[in-house]
Amino acid sequence: MATTTTTTTTTPAKPLRICVFGSSRATTKESYKTAAEQFGRLLSQAGHININGAGRFGCMGACNKGSLSVEGAVVEGVIHKMWMPEGDKDELQTGMTTLHVADGPTLTQRKEMLCAGSDGFVVLPGGPGTFDELWEVISEFQLGLPKGKCPRPVCLVNVEGYYDPTVMQLQRCFDDGMLYKEVTDVVHCEPTAEKALAYIVAAIGDHRTRFAAAADSKTVADDVVLSHISDELRKSTAQSSTL
Repeated sequence: MATTTTTTTTTPAKPLRICVFGSSRATTKESYKTAAEQFGRLLSQAGHININGAGRFGCMGACNKGSLSVEGAVVEGVIHKMWMPEGDKDELQTGMTTLHVADGPTLTQRKEMLCAGSDGFVVLPGGPGTFDELWEVISEFQLGLPKGKCPRPVCLVNVEGYYDPTVMQLQRCFDDGMLYKEVTDVVHCEPTAEKALAYIVAAIGDHRTRFAAAADSKTVADDVVLSHISDELRKSTAQSSTL
Protein backbone atom coordinates (compact mmCIF):
# COMPACT_ATOMS: atom_id res chain seq x y z
CA MET A 1 0.00 0.00 0.00
CA ALA A 2 1.40 3.39 -1.01
CA THR A 3 2.12 5.94 1.70
CA THR A 4 2.69 9.66 1.48
CA THR A 5 5.25 11.40 3.63
CA THR A 6 5.21 15.15 4.08
CA THR A 7 8.41 16.79 5.25
CA THR A 8 8.41 20.17 6.94
CA THR A 9 11.06 22.69 7.87
CA THR A 10 12.66 22.96 11.28
CA THR A 11 13.07 26.70 11.68
CA PRO A 12 16.39 27.67 13.28
CA ALA A 13 16.64 30.79 15.45
CA LYS A 14 18.25 32.67 12.56
CA PRO A 15 17.91 30.94 9.18
CA LEU A 16 21.05 31.16 7.09
CA ARG A 17 21.03 32.40 3.52
CA ILE A 18 22.99 29.75 1.63
CA CYS A 19 23.85 30.50 -2.00
CA VAL A 20 24.11 27.33 -4.10
CA PHE A 21 25.93 27.10 -7.42
CA GLY A 22 25.74 24.13 -9.79
CA SER A 23 25.21 22.92 -13.36
CA SER A 24 22.17 23.98 -15.38
CA ARG A 25 22.32 21.39 -18.18
CA ALA A 26 19.72 18.64 -18.40
CA THR A 27 22.46 16.21 -19.46
CA THR A 28 24.20 16.48 -16.07
CA LYS A 29 25.27 13.12 -14.65
CA GLU A 30 22.53 11.51 -12.55
CA SER A 31 24.69 10.97 -9.47
CA TYR A 32 25.43 14.69 -9.37
CA LYS A 33 21.75 15.56 -9.64
CA THR A 34 20.93 13.06 -6.89
CA ALA A 35 23.39 14.76 -4.55
CA ALA A 36 22.00 18.17 -5.54
CA GLU A 37 18.43 17.14 -4.80
CA GLN A 38 19.47 15.74 -1.44
CA PHE A 39 21.28 18.95 -0.56
CA GLY A 40 18.27 21.09 -1.43
CA ARG A 41 15.99 18.90 0.63
CA LEU A 42 18.31 18.83 3.66
CA LEU A 43 18.91 22.58 3.46
CA SER A 44 15.18 23.33 3.52
CA GLN A 45 14.41 20.72 6.16
CA ALA A 46 16.92 22.51 8.37
CA GLY A 47 14.97 25.74 7.82
CA HIS A 48 17.64 27.64 5.90
CA ILE A 49 17.11 29.74 2.77
CA ASN A 50 18.14 28.29 -0.58
CA ILE A 51 19.43 30.97 -2.97
CA ASN A 52 20.30 29.86 -6.49
CA GLY A 53 20.06 30.68 -10.19
CA ALA A 54 16.38 29.65 -10.51
CA GLY A 55 17.00 27.07 -13.24
CA ARG A 56 15.02 23.85 -13.61
CA PHE A 57 17.70 21.67 -15.18
CA GLY A 58 20.93 20.03 -14.00
CA CYS A 59 22.15 20.31 -10.43
CA MET A 60 20.39 23.65 -10.06
CA GLY A 61 17.02 22.19 -10.98
CA ALA A 62 17.59 19.12 -8.82
CA CYS A 63 18.51 21.30 -5.83
CA ASN A 64 15.32 23.31 -6.36
CA LYS A 65 13.30 20.10 -6.64
CA GLY A 66 14.70 18.90 -3.32
CA SER A 67 13.95 22.17 -1.54
CA LEU A 68 10.48 22.56 -3.02
CA SER A 69 9.54 19.07 -1.81
CA VAL A 70 9.75 20.43 1.74
CA GLU A 71 6.70 22.17 3.16
CA GLY A 72 7.47 25.75 4.12
CA ALA A 73 10.76 25.90 2.18
CA VAL A 74 12.09 29.33 1.25
CA VAL A 75 13.76 29.27 -2.16
CA GLU A 76 15.02 32.51 -3.66
CA GLY A 77 16.00 32.58 -7.32
CA VAL A 78 18.03 35.00 -9.40
CA ILE A 79 17.74 34.43 -13.14
CA HIS A 80 18.88 36.40 -16.17
CA LYS A 81 16.01 37.62 -18.32
CA MET A 82 17.26 35.60 -21.31
CA TRP A 83 16.26 32.39 -19.48
CA MET A 84 12.76 33.57 -18.66
CA PRO A 85 9.78 32.08 -20.60
CA GLU A 86 9.66 35.17 -22.83
CA GLY A 87 13.45 35.17 -23.32
CA ASP A 88 15.81 33.28 -25.62
CA LYS A 89 15.40 29.97 -23.78
CA ASP A 90 12.94 29.06 -21.02
CA GLU A 91 14.87 27.51 -18.13
CA LEU A 92 12.88 28.98 -15.23
CA GLN A 93 12.07 26.80 -12.24
CA THR A 94 8.46 27.35 -11.20
CA GLY A 95 7.41 27.57 -7.57
CA MET A 96 10.21 29.82 -6.30
CA THR A 97 9.33 31.72 -3.13
CA THR A 98 10.97 34.86 -4.50
CA LEU A 99 12.27 35.54 -8.00
CA HIS A 100 14.67 38.31 -9.03
CA VAL A 101 15.32 38.90 -12.73
CA ALA A 102 18.74 40.23 -13.73
CA ASP A 103 19.52 42.14 -16.91
CA GLY A 104 22.63 43.30 -18.75
CA PRO A 105 24.83 42.03 -21.58
CA THR A 106 26.69 39.60 -19.29
CA LEU A 107 25.98 37.61 -16.12
CA THR A 108 27.74 40.12 -13.86
CA GLN A 109 24.56 41.62 -12.42
CA ARG A 110 23.11 38.18 -11.81
CA LYS A 111 26.19 37.11 -9.84
CA GLU A 112 26.06 40.27 -7.76
CA MET A 113 22.41 39.69 -6.94
CA LEU A 114 23.04 36.02 -6.09
CA CYS A 115 25.82 36.88 -3.67
CA ALA A 116 24.19 39.92 -2.06
CA GLY A 117 23.13 39.02 1.45
CA SER A 118 24.39 35.43 1.27
CA ASP A 119 26.04 34.02 4.38
CA GLY A 120 28.02 31.27 2.65
CA PHE A 121 28.38 29.33 -0.59
CA VAL A 122 27.92 25.67 -1.50
CA VAL A 123 29.14 24.56 -4.91
CA LEU A 124 27.69 21.47 -6.58
CA PRO A 125 29.25 19.92 -9.70
CA GLY A 126 28.98 22.28 -12.65
CA GLY A 127 30.59 23.64 -15.80
CA PRO A 128 32.19 26.97 -16.80
CA GLY A 129 29.39 29.10 -15.34
CA THR A 130 29.74 27.35 -11.99
CA PHE A 131 33.53 27.65 -12.17
CA ASP A 132 33.17 31.39 -12.78
CA GLU A 133 31.00 31.77 -9.69
CA LEU A 134 33.31 29.55 -7.64
CA TRP A 135 36.49 31.45 -8.51
CA GLU A 136 34.84 34.77 -7.74
CA VAL A 137 33.72 33.81 -4.24
CA ILE A 138 37.04 32.09 -3.50
CA SER A 139 38.89 35.24 -4.59
CA GLU A 140 36.69 37.41 -2.39
CA PHE A 141 37.11 35.08 0.57
CA GLN A 142 40.90 35.01 0.47
CA LEU A 143 41.04 38.80 0.06
CA GLY A 144 38.63 39.46 2.92
CA LEU A 145 35.93 40.90 0.69
CA PRO A 146 33.39 42.44 0.88
CA LYS A 147 35.18 44.88 3.19
CA GLY A 148 33.71 45.29 6.64
CA LYS A 149 31.59 42.14 6.41
CA CYS A 150 31.93 38.75 7.98
CA PRO A 151 33.88 36.34 5.70
CA ARG A 152 31.63 33.98 3.74
CA PRO A 153 32.97 30.40 3.60
CA VAL A 154 32.90 28.21 0.49
CA CYS A 155 32.25 24.46 0.41
CA LEU A 156 32.53 22.15 -2.59
CA VAL A 157 30.23 19.12 -2.78
CA ASN A 158 32.91 16.85 -4.16
CA VAL A 159 30.73 14.05 -5.54
CA GLU A 160 32.86 11.23 -6.96
CA GLY A 161 35.94 13.45 -6.71
CA TYR A 162 34.58 15.92 -9.26
CA TYR A 163 36.47 18.83 -7.70
CA ASP A 164 39.74 16.98 -7.05
CA PRO A 165 41.40 18.67 -10.10
CA THR A 166 40.23 22.07 -8.86
CA VAL A 167 41.83 21.50 -5.48
CA MET A 168 45.00 20.26 -7.20
CA GLN A 169 45.16 23.44 -9.28
CA LEU A 170 44.76 25.58 -6.16
CA GLN A 171 47.50 23.58 -4.43
CA ARG A 172 49.81 24.17 -7.38
CA CYS A 173 48.93 27.85 -7.17
CA PHE A 174 49.87 27.88 -3.47
CA ASP A 175 53.07 25.88 -4.02
CA ASP A 176 54.16 28.36 -6.70
CA GLY A 177 53.54 31.34 -4.44
CA MET A 178 50.34 32.67 -6.00
CA LEU A 179 47.76 31.98 -3.29
CA TYR A 180 47.58 34.12 -0.18
CA LYS A 181 46.45 31.30 2.11
CA GLU A 182 46.58 27.52 2.36
CA VAL A 183 44.08 25.81 0.08
CA THR A 184 42.07 24.50 3.02
CA ASP A 185 41.80 28.06 4.32
CA VAL A 186 40.04 29.35 1.18
CA VAL A 187 37.82 26.43 0.18
CA HIS A 188 36.59 23.25 1.83
CA CYS A 189 35.54 19.93 0.27
CA GLU A 190 32.97 17.41 1.47
CA PRO A 191 32.01 14.22 -0.41
CA THR A 192 28.29 14.27 0.38
CA ALA A 193 25.39 16.71 0.58
CA GLU A 194 24.82 15.95 4.25
CA LYS A 195 28.43 16.65 5.22
CA ALA A 196 28.54 19.78 3.07
CA LEU A 197 25.51 21.22 4.85
CA ALA A 198 26.91 20.40 8.28
CA TYR A 199 30.21 22.04 7.36
CA ILE A 200 28.83 25.26 5.89
CA VAL A 201 26.49 25.85 8.86
CA ALA A 202 29.32 25.30 11.34
CA ALA A 203 31.80 27.37 9.30
CA ILE A 204 29.45 30.35 9.10
CA GLY A 205 28.95 30.21 12.86
CA ASP A 206 32.70 29.98 13.46
CA HIS A 207 33.50 32.93 11.19
CA ARG A 208 30.79 35.03 12.80
CA THR A 209 32.19 34.31 16.26
CA ARG A 210 35.72 35.29 15.22
CA PHE A 211 34.50 38.34 13.33
CA ALA A 212 32.53 39.54 16.33
CA ALA A 213 35.51 39.07 18.60
CA ALA A 214 37.77 41.09 16.30
CA ALA A 215 35.37 43.92 15.50
CA ASP A 216 33.89 46.69 17.58
CA SER A 217 30.18 46.54 18.39
CA LYS A 218 29.19 49.08 15.73
CA THR A 219 30.89 47.14 12.92
CA VAL A 220 29.26 43.92 14.06
CA ALA A 221 25.85 45.58 14.21
CA ASP A 222 26.34 47.00 10.72
CA ASP A 223 27.36 43.59 9.37
CA VAL A 224 24.24 41.93 10.74
CA VAL A 225 22.12 44.51 8.95
CA LEU A 226 24.05 44.20 5.68
CA SER A 227 24.18 40.41 5.66
CA HIS A 228 20.41 40.18 5.98
CA ILE A 229 19.16 42.70 3.43
CA SER A 230 15.66 43.85 4.22
CA ASP A 231 12.75 42.47 2.25
CA GLU A 232 11.97 45.99 1.06
CA LEU A 233 15.45 46.56 -0.37
CA ARG A 234 15.61 43.15 -2.07
CA LYS A 235 12.13 43.73 -3.48
CA SER A 236 13.12 47.10 -4.91
CA THR A 237 16.25 45.55 -6.42
CA ALA A 238 14.19 42.83 -8.06
CA GLN A 239 11.65 45.30 -9.39
CA SER A 240 14.31 47.55 -10.88
CA SER A 241 15.82 44.54 -12.65
CA THR A 242 12.60 42.96 -13.86
CA LEU A 243 11.19 43.71 -17.28
